[in-house]
Amino acid sequence: MKNSIAILFAAWVLSTPAFVAAQTTTFENLNAYLEALTEQEKFSGVVLVHKNDEDVFHRSYGLASREQQISMETDHAFRIGSVAKSFTASLIAMELERGNLSFETTVADFIPDYPRGDEINLIHLLSHTSGIVNYFAMLNEELYVSHQPSELIDYSRTHDLLFEPGEGWDYSNTNYAILGYMLEHLHHKAFGDILQEHIFTPCNMNNSGIHESEVSNMALGYETGTDGEQVLSDLVHQSVAYAAGNVISTSLDMLKFSKALKHETLFSSETLATFTTPVKNGYALGFMSHHNHGNKYYGHNGGNPGYQANWKNFPEDDMHVVILCNAFSAPFGEIVATVADILFDQPFEIPVARYAISLAPEQMAAFEGSYRVSEEMLFEVKLRDKQLTFQATGQDAYPIFPYDQRHFFIKGTDITVVFEENGDKEITALVWTQSGHASRFEKLDSTEQP
Repeated sequence: MKNSIAILFAAWVLSTPAFVAAQTTTFENLNAYLEALTEQEKFSGVVLVHKNDEDVFHRSYGLASREQQISMETDHAFRIGSVAKSFTASLIAMELERGNLSFETTVADFIPDYPRGDEINLIHLLSHTSGIVNYFAMLNEELYVSHQPSELIDYSRTHDLLFEPGEGWDYSNTNYAILGYMLEHLHHKAFGDILQEHIFTPCNMNNSGIHESEVSNMALGYETGTDGEQVLSDLVHQSVAYAAGNVISTSLDMLKFSKALKHETLFSSETLATFTTPVKNGYALGFMSHHNHGNKYYGHNGGNPGYQANWKNFPEDDMHVVILCNAFSAPFGEIVATVADILFDQPFEIPVARYAISLAPEQMAAFEGSYRVSEEMLFEVKLRDKQLTFQATGQDAYPIFPYDQRHFFIKGTDITVVFEENGDKEITALVWTQSGHASRFEKLDSTEQP
C-alpha cells in the first residue's frame, strides 16, 4: 500500500480556497517534521489523520525491518500496547448495555477470595482508582514466559491496596487483567476470541489480532542498544500483556475502531459519553480524555518493548489521529504533542540534526565520574575504549556521542547531556534533557566517589 496525502477538495475548492491552502501547509509541515525525525532515527512508523470522512494524511516512515531493509508501508501492523485497554473497556460497555454487568459489579463477584474484592467495583477497575498494585512492576524474567490470567492477578494478592478504592489514582495493568478475566468467565471463551467476535469482526478490522500469526505485514520492534544503534527488542510474552495490552493492529484498523465508536456500531453514544468522561487525572473508563489546544479528544497511549502507539478521536472536529511507531527509544510523547501542535496550527520546531564529532581521549576523560541523581541512584560516566558511556545504577551502560566540546547526545533519542564546568575548567555537573525536560545532577568530588 502506497503512502497517500489526500487534501479535502469537494465543495471547499470552490468556496474556501484559503482553507485548502492552509490545510496543505499543515500537512506539508507535518511531513517535514516527521521526515526530519526519520532522518535522525528518532521515528519509524505510520501516521494517519482522518478528517470529515477523508484520509487527509496517511504516510509511512523508516523501516519495518532493518535487517532486511524493508521500507515501512501504511498497512504494516504494530503492537499497540495499552491502547488495547480501550478495547477491553468497550467489551465491558457492551456487557453493561446487555445487562450482564453493572457499575456496582465487584471483583468478588468473579473472584470471591480476592482480598477486599467486595469493595472494588467496575468503575474502580476501569478508571485505575482501585488501589490494586500493578503486576508488571513485580515481574523480571517472568515477563518472557507464558502466564494464565489468574496467575497475573495472583501477583497482586499479597500486596496491600495503595489507597482506599475510589480515593486515589494509580495506573495498574492488574485492573485490566481482572476485567479480562471477568469477560472470559461471562463468555466462556478466551479473551482473543471475544475481541475477534465483538470488536474486530463488527468493526471490519481485518488485520488485527493478539498473535502475529493472525496479522499480515508485521513491523518489527526496535530500541536503542548498548552500542547506540537500533536493535531488535526482546518481546514480553503476549500472555503477560493480556487484556491490558496484548493487541496487534494497523493504522486503518484503528481508524475503523475509532469510527465505530462515533457511529454507535459497538454501543450507544450515551454509553460512550459515560466511558469518556474523566474520573481522575484525565483518565475516564478505559479512555484518556483531555484537550489539545482547547480541542476535546478521547483515546489512549500504548507501549510494548519495540513499539509505541497513540490514538485520538476529536469528536467536535470530526478528526481521528493514529500514530504507530516501531522505535521504542523514540521521543514518542514529544512526537504526539508536536503532531497535535501542527494539526491545530500552533508553533512547533523541526528538530536539528546532531552529528558526532571527535574529541581526544584526554578531553573525554575529564567528564568521567559519578553524578548524583538521588540517594539510591548515580550516573556513572566512564571512558571505555575511546568511547564515553553513561550508566545509571542497576542499568546497562550506553554510549554518548559529542556534538560539541561539552555537549553529547544518545543516538535514536532526543536525549542530550551537557557537562557544566567552573571557572577552573573543572567539570562540576551534568544536565540531562529528555522530551524538553532538563535535570541537573552534580558531580561527586573525589572524597565522595564510590
